[in-house]
Parts: sequence; structure tokens; C-alpha cells
Amino acid sequence: MAVNVKTFDVIVQDEIDYMVANQDVVTDFNPGSVIRVELESVAIVIEDLYNRTLRRWASIFRKQLLASFDFEKKENLQATGLVTFSRAVSTPSQIIIPKNTLVATTDGVTFITTAQGVINASQTDSGLVPVQAVEAGPTGNVPGNSITVITTPFTGSETVNNPSQTTGGQFEESDEEHLARFSIHLAGLPRTTTAGIISGALEIDNVRSVQVVSGTCLFDVFVDDGTGSPVASLIDEVQAHLDENNDTPGTDLTVRSPTKVTITLESTVTMQAFLTGQDLIDEIELVKTAQINYINGLEIGDDVSIARLFEASLLATPNVVDIIFTDPDCENITILDGQVARTDSGNVTVN
Repeated sequence: MAVNVKTFDVIVQDEIDYMVANQDVVTDFNPGSVIRVELESVAIVIEDLYNRTLRRWASIFRKQLLASFDFEKKENLQATGLVTFSRAVSTPSQIIIPKNTLVATTDGVTFITTAQGVINASQTDSGLVPVQAVEAGPTGNVPGNSITVITTPFTGSETVNNPSQTTGGQFEESDEEHLARFSIHLAGLPRTTTAGIISGALEIDNVRSVQVVSGTCLFDVFVDDGTGSPVASLIDEVQAHLDENNDTPGTDLTVRSPTKVTITLESTVTMQAFLTGQDLIDEIELVKTAQINYINGLEIGDDVSIARLFEASLLATPNVVDIIFTDPDCENITILDGQVARTDSGNVTVN
């Protein structure tokens, strides 16, 4: 049964109709009259109660529905990876790299070692040491060769580096994202429909985007963890999960990593005239960050929209007056099936 939520205007009219039907002393209900103002003040409260009640029941219903399917939110996760500690000359004796050593990128994304490392005697490099981002979220998904700062000093090692990207960092799903994934899940309960394949892939933690390109009984399933270059172990995990739940004989599912398309952006922004010096630099950096976040939030197969880039730039700070893109020049960037757009600070210029 649908819930009929009355609006402010309807409530006011109902009040007036009731008074007209039940008394004949008060007759002036025109806007601005004393009685009209009093009725409107009551209507504001009633409308608010309607909306609060509807939101509350919608929340309760959503939680009960999701709980009945045991369909939980994807949680906050910290990115993980591997680093190597090094020194210029070989060490005469073994050097211990303590667990909980802090390392970072040059722009301040901090990681902590989750196990002890060792540089053996007569060696210059340690073995691979596991690290985990201190903060949860996609900012911990950094490219290879970017963790180069040893934050926790210790004797024996001079440099650090991550030979490959860190992966797996994600924020907890919002209510809207959770419900959208549940809708895909319901549509995909027959597991070999396109919706079913997408739903199955999204059940794996760290999978943030899925695209299915289908042929006759053949499905290429592209998955991404937000970085544009998911690690092989994630691809294998999704493949095993889909194979386990594939209940249609003769259907072939192949899980693949998307092709990352690196996007180069160049724009000129006009700021409020009162901004100068470091304040101006900081505001421009906000615009640059907004452009990067828009690109890196796109899913597999999503085109890069100049209109959306323009919108993201304007919303980055109220001090933006105008922005002109010179690369690309007023044209959307087409992303093909199996591709995903990504960028970084080195490929985005805001003048």
C-alpha cells in the first residue's frame, strides 16, 4: 500500500476546509491573515512529521529487507602492498626492520609495516615487507615506486620503495550504493544473466566496478578495484567465485582486468580577484583534486564528460569564477568496452 505524504499546501487547505465546515465566525483565510499564518505554522510542523516518519519507516524497511537476504555493506578497507628497504652498501651484519615502521609517499599517504623485515648480512636490499595504509579508503591505492619516504627512522636502511601498486583501499558503501548493489543482486539471482554475473562479481570485497561484454555463451567480465589495474589475485578470486556459481552448462565466463586509459587534462581556472599567493595556490589545488577524483571515480566503460569535469571544478570551491579546458578541448573522451579512465596528479595541470 502506497504511503500518502501530504505536502504543506495540502495540509493548509485541509485545515481551512475543516474550519469552514465547522464554524462561521472566522472567514478571512487569505494569505497574510492572522488565522492563515497560524494554520501555516501548524502545517509546517505536520509536514515535517510526515517526512520524518516516512524516512524512518523507509530506513527500517530497507534494513529489514537487506538483513533478510544477509546482504551486508562493503566495509571500510585499508590498501595493502609490499615494500623493499635498501641501503647503498652491503651490511656486515643482519639488520632488522621493525614491525609497525611507518613509510609514506611524498604527498603524505602513510603506510605501516605489518611484519618484521630483514636485510641479511652482505646484502643491500630486504625481502618484500607487507604494508597497510594507515587510513582506510581509495587514497591508499598508490602506484608502484611511490612509497619512498621512511617516516619512522631506524639504523641500517636508507631508502624504501614499493615495486608494485598498493590495492584494496575502499570506503564503506553509502546507503545509496548498498541499495543499488542489492537491486543488481535481486535482478541477478539467475546467475548467468548479465545482472547475475555483475552481482556475483560485486560480492567480492575490493571489486568496485564490473562490466560484462557478452557473446554467444561467452562472457568477458571486466572487474576493477578502483585503481584501474587490479592485482592478479583479485581477478583469480572473482573467476573462482563466478565459476562456482555458474549453473548454466556451456556458458564460459572469463574474468579480465580492464585496460587503463590514462587521461591527460589541462585547464585554466579564473579565481576570485582577492585570492593571491598561497591562498590562490591552495584553491587551485582543490580544483585539481576534484578533477582527479571525478576521473578516478568513473567505472569501466564510462566516458569522460567535459560537462561533468566542468561541474566538478566549479563545485570544488566557491571561489571559482570560470574554467576553460584546453586538453581535451570541449570534447568528451570516449572510453571503449573493457577500458577504464584513470589519471593522477602528474597528468593533470590546472593553471
